Amino acid sequence: GDYMLFMIDSTATASVTGQVPSVATWLRLDRTHGLDKADYSPPTIYGFGADLGSTSVQLYWTAPADDDTMAASGDRAKGYVIRKSLMNMTTETIWNAATDVTPPDVQAVGYAHSLTIGSLSPCTSYYLGVRGRDDNDNLSALPSQLHVTTLGVGCGGGMGDAAHRAGGADGAGAMDAQSAGTLVARTTPAGDGSWRIDLKRIGGAQGLGLPDSVGVFTQMPNGSGDYGPVEPLAGVALNDAIGLGALLPGRRMVLAGGYALSAIAPSLHSGAGDLTLASASKGSVGDLGNEFVASGGDVSLAEGDSLTLTYQPSATALDSTAGGWFALIAHSSTTALSARPQRPVGALLPARFALRQNQPNPFAASTTIRFDLPVGAFVHLDVFDAQGRRVQTLANRFYPPGYQSVTWDPSRNDGGRVGPGVYFYRIQAGTFRDRKKLVLMGW
Repeated sequence: GDYMLFMIDSTATASVTGQVPSVATWLRLDRTHGLDKADYSPPTIYGFGADLGSTSVQLYWTAPADDDTMAASGDRAKGYVIRKSLMNMTTETIWNAATDVTPPDVQAVGYAHSLTIGSLSPCTSYYLGVRGRDDNDNLSALPSQLHVTTLGVGCGGGMGDAAHRAGGADGAGAMDAQSAGTLVARTTPAGDGSWRIDLKRIGGAQGLGLPDSVGVFTQMPNGSGDYGPVEPLAGVALNDAIGLGALLPGRRMVLAGGYALSAIAPSLHSGAGDLTLASASKGSVGDLGNEFVASGGDVSLAEGDSLTLTYQPSATALDSTAGGWFALIAHSSTTALSARPQRPVGALLPARFALRQNQPNPFAASTTIRFDLPVGAFVHLDVFDAQGRRVQTLANRFYPPGYQSVTWDPSRNDGGRVGPGVYFYRIQAGTFRDRKKLVLMGW
């Protein structure tokens, strides 16, 4: 209830002052049911972000206070419980069955935590959750989770051919030209939930304070108009492809020694919510146009060139096939990760988008699905059963223009084999949509 607290002069007499309060203030007392401050749960942790590798994820979040009710206490959380799962951790039962990850030491409220989660499988979707813990072992509410997919060749992580296309269709020499120098990326909130991303290639790393001339480094603003300490991106091999996905205010990523911009995603799952590409402009050519915004694509940056992207909150929820990165970065030594040879310069291209009938059909062991792309595009290709349930994602990445194909063995996303029957496969490539039927026979 509401109470007024009085302070009066106890030495005064009623005849002189009437014991009129010298100080009076209103207080509101909330019902606590006998709990003290330490018994309240810490606040739910938000502001997740992640950068992706093929077998590791670099996870970021902001350190919360100890509890959510006594905000004035300012006490930091006493620890974290971090877990990973192949399932969406929407219940305590799923949370309790998830795999524990060793947490870092707790820092002051507002500290930008960074943690490498390794020993992951390529081409695999994971749910990552962080909960704060106080000194009475109370946990914050079920976490706001981050859904990520590790990178790999020809899989949902979105790498595949993009790993060798950083220099465009001119081959390895162009790759070397586009990976020389240093690539710098900066993420900035743009209001209304939107984000601006600036990427630029510079001639060297002088003045950036890097401890080494080769590697991937991250820096956060220090509050004085400059950047704080340089921290290496742990857990990512120097020759590994990297999916930049963490949207942290003012963060600067520096990639030195053979790294090249390979592809830009048209949409992504992020700690800031589902986002879609709203605009893209390259310093040397200007606006990249609506087709690029709708489909994303491969972009190379020569020394002195820049790229500015704006992502805005998605009008509709993205499905589980959306990736967790906005920019795919390839290393000059990752050309061997390509899933198929490059298209020769000047080769004929399809005149229009098309989805072909799978061959053979019906089939028992495996079947090939072909599709035609007159321009490069992000391709989502899924297989559904007769009840409309997605059973396998065959493609979720950027493909260059040309005649493309994927093979279904036929397995489910969880690795099991589907039974005989009628199935449907559906493609989405930019604004192109189509679907066809296939028949799986028994062994």
